[in-house]
Amino acid sequence: MKKLLLVLSFTMFPVLAHGTTYYVAKTGSNSNSCASAQSQTTPKLTINAGVGCLGAGDTLIVRASTYRERFGDAVPSGTTIQSEVKRGAIIAPGTDTAFNIGSSSAKTNITLDGLVLDGENTVSSYLIHIRGNSSSITVQNMEFKNIKGNGTNNNGGGLMTSFLSTAPNIIIRGNSFHDIGNNDAAGMCTACYPYGIYQSSAGILIEHNEFYKISGFAIHGYSSAGNINNNIYRYNTFRDTGPVLITYHGTGNQFYNNTLWRVGTSAITGNHDAIQSLGAALIANNTIVETTGGGSCMLISQPKNTIRNNICWQGNTTINQQATPNTVDHNLLGQNPLFVNEATGDFHLQNGSLALDAGVGMPGLSFNGSAPDLGAFEAGVSA
Repeated sequence: MKKLLLVLSFTMFPVLAHGTTYYVAKTGSNSNSCASAQSQTTPKLTINAGVGCLGAGDTLIVRASTYRERFGDAVPSGTTIQSEVKRGAIIAPGTDTAFNIGSSSAKTNITLDGLVLDGENTVSSYLIHIRGNSSSITVQNMEFKNIKGNGTNNNGGGLMTSFLSTAPNIIIRGNSFHDIGNNDAAGMCTACYPYGIYQSSAGILIEHNEFYKISGFAIHGYSSAGNINNNIYRYNTFRDTGPVLITYHGTGNQFYNNTLWRVGTSAITGNHDAIQSLGAALIANNTIVETTGGGSCMLISQPKNTIRNNICWQGNTTINQQATPNTVDHNLLGQNPLFVNEATGDFHLQNGSLALDAGVGMPGLSFNGSAPDLGAFEAGVSA
């Protein structure tokens, strides 16, 4: 009877197999077998060799060093590539894309974690390109840097998503995008077109990233097919970049609790608006400071947006509604919000600020006090 119960228990509740962890290091050798590479003392020498060991559920740990490699669409579904030390493993792919996920066949459940992708000041395509109906891809804790522009309208940037499924579950979280279009001594390019993220798909979560020193759009949401829908952009920081274009031919997008500082100058369009939204978006609780150029805090060129609880201070502080109707209220435009330390970029609110408890509640967004504060930072909540 006990044997029967044991058999039934394994039948009803099967034992789940755990994935295998492999290692790559500059002290390793590609002559080491995949079985040997499961030990930290006998790793593979190259990431490509390590990727060749991976199957669904497996993880590849990459030791800190510089790896001059690219991988095309070789990373299998269901796998993770992770830097052993956050941003310690540096990948320099030259003038080509490092990870071209989904270019040969759709991929699912891939995580890239903690790597540095360095364009080494070359004119590059996108360092990561996610495409071909791939889904459940997570890119987190990464650094994208050093990509030059060449004055054309298609010369790459940090990351691109294109022509994905309607609900791809792509997560871009905790990454740093910087020095993109860095062709001159000041780090800003005056005649080139790289982007931080070029997004041509729907259902993507972009959160807790930082974007700085980018000559083109920090995030460019564009698709002539009309599928820039239901994306979420939240808790991101933008500084010294071109504008943020959050929708184009799309609906149901949300842009909230972001900080934009000295954002707007773009060699691409000549516009100088911090945010360019083309319609049917929620734009709420953002802090926008010192918009550059002669445009506006926000350019709204298609209707049906909800724009609430935002702060626009210094530089351009107007909301330019080129199309209506929109819901626009409870914003603080051109009035001093009393930041804790504007010079150092601390945009929390001081006591006595006009923005305290001056907002209106938004679905899914919590707050302290009698009403939400305006801007990206709620008083009494840690950053």
